[in-house]
Amino acid sequence: MILLSSNINQICKIRFIVILGIVFFLFSDICISAEPPPSKATLDKDIIYLERQLDQLIKSHYELQNELTRVKAILEFNMEDLSKQNRLNNLFFLFFLTLILVVGVLSFFKLYRIREESENRLRVESERNKKNMEVFFDFMNLFPRKNPYVVGSPVMDKEMFFGRSEIIRKIIRGIHGNHYYILGERRSGKTSLLRKLTEEIENINDPEHYFQPIPVDFQNISEETFFKSLSLELLKSVERLTHRLALREVSEKIDSDFRSRAEKAVRSNDFVNLFFQIYEAITLHPTMHFVFVLIIDEFDKINGFDVTRKEQFRWIFMQTVDHLRLVAAGGELEAWDRSSPFNFMNELDISQLSQEDARRLILIPSKGIVIWDEKVVDYILDSSQKKPYEIQRLCFTLVDYALENRIFKIDELILKDFLDQQK
Repeated sequence: MILLSSNINQICKIRFIVILGIVFFLFSDICISAEPPPSKATLDKDIIYLERQLDQLIKSHYELQNELTRVKAILEFNMEDLSKQNRLNNLFFLFFLTLILVVGVLSFFKLYRIREESENRLRVESERNKKNMEVFFDFMNLFPRKNPYVVGSPVMDKEMFFGRSEIIRKIIRGIHGNHYYILGERRSGKTSLLRKLTEEIENINDPEHYFQPIPVDFQNISEETFFKSLSLELLKSVERLTHRLALREVSEKIDSDFRSRAEKAVRSNDFVNLFFQIYEAITLHPTMHFVFVLIIDEFDKINGFDVTRKEQFRWIFMQTVDHLRLVAAGGELEAWDRSSPFNFMNELDISQLSQEDARRLILIPSKGIVIWDEKVVDYILDSSQKKPYEIQRLCFTLVDYALENRIFKIDELILKDFLDQQK
């Protein structure tokens, strides 16, 4: 290509010289015509000069023609080389494309064969696992799996108590100087919470205070025997306390004097007098400060009591301000406002579990019995609104269905079949 460029430059130079000569000749002719006619000798010299110039032009023409021929030959040769190179490139591209297609087809058939082998292997493994599961369930039938969920009844097993940890911690932190009312719907876990709270209060490690719970169930208490029942429950609690602290003298008084006083208690001041007599008897060391915690279940039953009885009950805590606390649980109380006799209590609503506690209530009791799919867990949380009773009821029925049908994992399909049967 460099040679071709130089030849073209040379051709252009020759053409420029020829044109320049012709222009010079014409200009000279014009100039001569304006002058007097030249002499013969001068004309002869000019003729000779022009003949030489003509010969040189003819020679340059032939040279130019030869150069053009040579350039044409070079161009044809280069074009032929380019054509051969393009053909080689096209052949290489077609070869490479064909190679890719062949490899792709071979890979497809290879993957297809691997897939068939995998499906066959999975089919065999599935049949084997199915037989193993049948053997496993036959073995499990020798040791029947139990449904761990409790519906409606208070939770007695410590390992089955889930949730309410924050409520318990809040009460324990403030029980030194506060009273609490645990508000919840029926079957929301109030009784189970009070049982757990009773254990936690007994185990409070406080260097300045000794806490003793007095559990009371309003279910079996009438308005007429209200203060008598509270006094008898106080004695039962003190008996447990004297047994733990080995207070033999106090125990003897309970059997003789204190019990007769409790049987005769009909008013609030009877309970308060008995309380302080017992408190004086058990206080053996001036640095030991006892705090009794009255824990009452089904407290909303007091809604039906006389207003005077309610005021007398409140008066008890005004008199025993440093030594007696109240933790009650139940439904809505009447006139819960500034004029209410129960407005000295802090209200804690336990209608719903937290997200974490609700998930633990679903997953942990059935560990080793069934496996829960996450979408089924979400369904239970949404349907129950994270209420303990509803969670227990749904889990109980689903696990019972799984045990009946020898199902180990409860997934969306099992849930759908179960719901279809419930319709």
